[in-house]
Parts: sequence; C-alpha cells; structure tokens
Amino acid sequence: MTQKKIEYPAPRTRLFLSADLVGSTSFKSGEGGYATHFSKAYPNWVMIQRRFYKCFPENFLKNYELECSHSKLTAKYSEFPPRFWKYLGDEVLFCTTLKDIVHLSLVIKAFCATIQAYGNKLEKDGLPLDIKGTGWVGLFPLPNITISLPSSLRCPQDKKDDEEEAQSNLSYESWIYRESMEQDADLHPDQYDFLGRDIDTGFRVAKFASPNKLALTVELAWLLAIARQLRLLDVSFSHSGAEVLKGVLKGVPYPQLSLDMERSFIKQKLRKIENALHGRKPMLPFILGDYLTTFMMAEKMKSPLMDPETFFASFDCGDILAWEKISTWTEEYEDMKQNWHSDHSIQ
Repeated sequence: MTQKKIEYPAPRTRLFLSADLVGSTSFKSGEGGYATHFSKAYPNWVMIQRRFYKCFPENFLKNYELECSHSKLTAKYSEFPPRFWKYLGDEVLFCTTLKDIVHLSLVIKAFCATIQAYGNKLEKDGLPLDIKGTGWVGLFPLPNITISLPSSLRCPQDKKDDEEEAQSNLSYESWIYRESMEQDADLHPDQYDFLGRDIDTGFRVAKFASPNKLALTVELAWLLAIARQLRLLDVSFSHSGAEVLKGVLKGVPYPQLSLDMERSFIKQKLRKIENALHGRKPMLPFILGDYLTTFMMAEKMKSPLMDPETFFASFDCGDILAWEKISTWTEEYEDMKQNWHSDHSIQ
C-alpha cells in the first residue's frame, strides 16, 4: 500500500448565496394547487418549483460567464464559477470559493442580475410570487468546517489511490479533515455540508431579505463596500437599523445590511423623493466601510480573509482599505494546524 501525503487544509474564503421564492406557501394552497394544461398529473406549484430549481442555477451561470467575458482581465475567472450547493425548501443555495476581490464582484453582479431577471419573469407571467436573496461569507478551515455527506465520505482522488481502501468508506484516513477534501468541496459543494458560526449567521440574516433587499452579513457587506470603493461594483447599500439575532454576537443587535434590489423605476424614484423629504442622504460606500470596520473592531469580529494582502493584491488601494485594522485567524490557524499534525502523527 502506497503512503499518501495528507495535508492540513489551506485557508479559503467561501461565498454563500441564497435565492428564495417569496409567496410560495400561499401559492401552493391557492391557485398553485390546481392542475394546468401543462400537466394534469401535478398541481401548478410543482411545475413552478421545478422550473425555479432548473432555470435559476442555469441563468446564474450564464450571467456569470457573461460578466467574465467583458474583458481579458476577467476572462480567467470563468474557470471558477459559482457552484450549486443544495436545495432547502423553496430556496436554492450556491457556494463559491473566492480567489480575490474581482472574483467576488463578478459573482455578486451575476447573482444580482439573475435575481432581477427572474423576478421580472415571475411578474410578467402574472404569478403571485417573487424572489429574494441573501449573501454571506465564511472562512475555512476555521472558524467553519467542511463535512462530507454520507454518499461522499471519501474524495474521488483519494478513492483511486488504493484499491484496498477504496472498498471501505469507513477507513481511518477517510475521516481525516484534509486539503484534498477541501479541494473536492471547492468543485463539488453539493457533496458536502458547511458548518460553523458564519454559516449559522448567514441563515439568520436571511430574515432581513425581501424582493427589494438582498440581505448581507457584516463581513460580506464590508468586502462589498471595499469593492464599491474600488469601482468593481455599481450597487447601493442600505442600513435599516439593528436587531438581536438568536445565537449571534452574544445578543448584540446585528446590523440590517442589504443591497438595493428594487426593480420598479417608479418605486426607486419614490424612495429617492421620500429620502429627500426626510433629509436622508444616500449611504456612501466609504462611510459604510468605515462603519463596518469600526463595528467589527468594537465587537472583536475577525476578518473573513486569512490573507487580505493576496485577496486585494491587484489594487494599489492607498487609504481605501482598512483590512489591516481587522484581526485575522492566523494565530489560531497555526495552532490548529500544529495540533492536527500532532493528532495524526504527520510531520
């Protein structure tokens, strides 16, 4: 039996995005509960749900490829598309292992475009449904962790290494948390689950989402505010107060942050007039970035990036970036790596 090199997982930041149908519960019990001329065997809501599950991921990928095709500088990112993670009720989730700030911006632009287009399609079809989105980021292998699902306890490349071990998914090495597992999860997130406080927070923050607001965690909003200042994104942010979220920040009210997703031109105009009447000014990205940096420092939140310099390496940012003020998980990562080597006697 050949000796395999087993490596501790390298740090990586993953972006998680959720698209959720709005109004589906009442639709199922109402007009969606009846058969249509498209299918006599199934009620209409089944057909609508199937179309959502199929079309939204396809459209998201097409929009991402379109974003990557705009220049030679972005073409290389076509190799790292957003990937389907899982279905959760009326929700479809995606996972992307981020390369840098440009990559993040491309995925977000494609996701927002897909949300907008799908919402318009639902409205055009006369359906009493809409769509809302949520986004968050998580750092691996800490404070979050990747877990292989029962059907994929072993990474494909590991299974091929040894015929004897391939006969048993319960071998010792198949349970070691290692880099090859993370590499496989980068490509096939649907075969894995992702656990940790950042994941929990993302699902909690989803309560702030609506068809005209793409809800964001603090860490993702912080990164997007930087991307906006670097002119990688043309988006508008909202801060709608703060609310205590169960199990998040030890009871400290969590900022309600979002991207503006309003599709109606007349409603956009109405909102601008209302803001003018009440003296509310548009939220400037550098002010939001400063607020989020200060909030993260005050609440001792760590950076979602293990190596910020590499993540922002393409830019001479000057005073724009404040990542150096936010502590990282570097020390904890090195301690965990040392303990991992000790546990598995790997030198």
